[in-house]
Amino acid sequence: MDTSENSVTPELQPYDIALREAWSEFCDGLKSQLDLVYRPNTPTRELDRAWGVRYMSRYINKALNDVLEYLDFDFPQLWVMQHPTSKSFGDNPDCTYLVTRIEGTKTYRITGNRGTAPWVRFVLTPYEELVGGSVLTAPNLVVLAGEDLVTEPDGSFVVTISPDEHSGNWMMPPVGTSRLMIRQFFGEWDHEQPMVAQIERVGQLGEHPQQLTAERMVKALRDTNNYIAKDADRWYRWSCFYKERPNSFYAGRPPWAGGTDTAERAVGRWLNICFWEIEPDEALLVEFTPPDVFMWLFELDNFWMNSVDYRYHFSSLNSRQAVTEEDGTVRIAISNVDPGIPNWLDPAGHLEGLVMGRWIQPAPGAENVSPTARVVKVSELLRTPPEKARRITPAARLEQLRRLSAGVENRFGPGR
Repeated sequence: MDTSENSVTPELQPYDIALREAWSEFCDGLKSQLDLVYRPNTPTRELDRAWGVRYMSRYINKALNDVLEYLDFDFPQLWVMQHPTSKSFGDNPDCTYLVTRIEGTKTYRITGNRGTAPWVRFVLTPYEELVGGSVLTAPNLVVLAGEDLVTEPDGSFVVTISPDEHSGNWMMPPVGTSRLMIRQFFGEWDHEQPMVAQIERVGQLGEHPQQLTAERMVKALRDTNNYIAKDADRWYRWSCFYKERPNSFYAGRPPWAGGTDTAERAVGRWLNICFWEIEPDEALLVEFTPPDVFMWLFELDNFWMNSVDYRYHFSSLNSRQAVTEEDGTVRIAISNVDPGIPNWLDPAGHLEGLVMGRWIQPAPGAENVSPTARVVKVSELLRTPPEKARRITPAARLEQLRRLSAGVENRFGPGR
């Protein structure tokens, strides 16, 4: 190989010029998008600023996965959208999200094993509704509930997505492109087995994906920047909306994102969301009497709607894990100091963020039950006599942590 100064530089082809220009535009777009971290209402502490940058950096891989790596309507693949190092839009630590994109004129087959997660939903959503804060409504959704999923005795199943009617588990897709999301809610993370599933387009056997072209790569880079700009902004606006009414629960989405629309019921849940603000020596005490629901979940997020690291902190709680008081109520403390009560959500140093409550498969009227919240001193909780509230021993707290870590490994496997 001639590496001398007199070697001839190959002439750039039109596709080289297009790729260079697209990459430069992509990098410039990423630089400008960091302004989101410094908008009004964003927290200014070092921890929150660093998490803001992390929030934006994680969007790069997520967006590329969605618009390039897993975007092939003829050769779809299910991928794990949210996991311990890939987070956005209030990712729920109790949930795993398998997603892919499909095209409504084609027929797809999903095969796998149901696993033992207590609650499962297959949901098809028109893709254009997902980015930029569009309003989701029940008529836009196609839902297959886990309790309606027909399985074999060993848990195996087949689901068909097709515009043509099929026997068994059949979903008719919306017109155009859609995102399929399979949600699995886990109660006891270390005991329950996640679903195993794969998807194929009917007829793809023996065919091959088209080769990557410069045109497709250029489009993917531009779509990635557009995805990041719109989706990251959407969740910033969610946080700002709830921040206007701190330390109190609000039922449903912001009005411009669907509010209390029946879309929540269509996917089998009801939201109660609170923006919390505390000082280092304070706790937000959340109290409620569980309504008639299949299960309930609470998750702790930072301002950027990224769940607090649930590998090493108690940042989520569900009805299968929680300890109930003698009178049937549930008390949850959000504090950076262990308050000595069983139901503790640890913000990992954050002093503001969101706590998202979900009523899963609520009975009629359950949406009228909303948690209460009040700020108290952690010392007040530590002084609470045992006869007035349940306590937890240091050994039991360590056992909670052991099961937490084992549950993450069980659900996501190594390397997440």
